[in-house]
Amino acid sequence: YGKIFQAITEGTAQGTKNLLHKRAMIRAAEIIAGQVGGVAIVGGENLEQIAEGGVETLGAFDDACELPVLRPLAGMVKEDIEKIANRIGIFDPSSRATNIYPPPSHPTALKLEEIRKIEEGLNIDALIESALPRIKIIKLRRNPWT
Repeated sequence: YGKIFQAITEGTAQGTKNLLHKRAMIRAAEIIAGQVGGVAIVGGENLEQIAEGGVETLGAFDDACELPVLRPLAGMVKEDIEKIANRIGIFDPSSRATNIYPPPSHPTALKLEEIRKIEEGLNIDALIESALPRIKIIKLRRNPWT
């Protein structure tokens, strides 16, 4: 994801970076879902993130793919999510991964057409395609809700 991250970080205004990062991740997830027979994308947005970014931002994320985007953590707060992540043994990897993203910023009030145009200019689709061969798929076998 490094080249995608760099292209977005260097090529866009501060208020749109997080939105474009998330859209790129959702697009990549949709391609991977197609490769493994997935029928939906699972997002990790929690209650605080949704409140901060607004429900409209979720629509902009969902526009990046055709599969349904499920958000099982949407009604939870960060502390409860961390407890579950600790219990199932994924807290450390997930906390390290979040450190690569820029600090939160509120998305600008761009229309979807403008967002798509920015992505075209950054050649996001080609960057995602170039990243796919290096993806490692991790299968979680335990149910975190039990």
